[in-house]
Amino acid sequence: MKIYNYDGASGEYIGQSEAQKSPLEENVYLIPANATDKQPLASKNGFAVCFKEGAWQYIKDERGKTYYDANNNEVKITKLDQDTSALSETPKEPSIEQLREAKTAELAAWTHSMGDSCKINLKDFGVINGGYRYLLNVEAMIDTFDSLEIRAFRMYDNSMKKINGQEELKRIKKAIQIGGQKLHTLKWQYELKISKAKDKKELDAITFADTIEVAL
Repeated sequence: MKIYNYDGASGEYIGQSEAQKSPLEENVYLIPANATDKQPLASKNGFAVCFKEGAWQYIKDERGKTYYDANNNEVKITKLDQDTSALSETPKEPSIEQLREAKTAELAAWTHSMGDSCKINLKDFGVINGGYRYLLNVEAMIDTFDSLEIRAFRMYDNSMKKINGQEELKRIKKAIQIGGQKLHTLKWQYELKISKAKDKKELDAITFADTIEVAL
């Protein structure tokens, strides 16, 4: 005799097997726990077939589907008949305040990155590295210029450029200092643009420079 097995917790249909005959009674079959001789319902898209209250039933099955809560956090459905009344199938459009907050976070990351190492295009010289550690490096070159074995400066692209004297190094030093000042000026300008942006389109149009121009 065929029997139909189901999960002990959820009642979900697992599969069929053959019942064992009773060793004590003739023509009697043993039906173990979490099994029934009642044939299950046919499979149905979006539902699980479950044995509850002595009968097979269709139970909503959205396991694996993604919903969104009130804060736009993803919620993965992991249970049968899971309550989704407080959830949404699509994420909500973030408010302009949330969009500004995200853009401000991008700006903070840009400022940190550029402050550590940025591109400075020094007019009539080329693109050099900006940032505090590069400022220290050029200061050391100025202080030890007379004893430098190689009088060349490493550019942003790692090429070496001949240095004609201390005055040229001092010009580079000043360019790095001005680059740092311009970086903060740019940051303030971007902050103002972000605060005045009225929608996502205007915020997306705000792009952060990757090179600081310096003319000396």
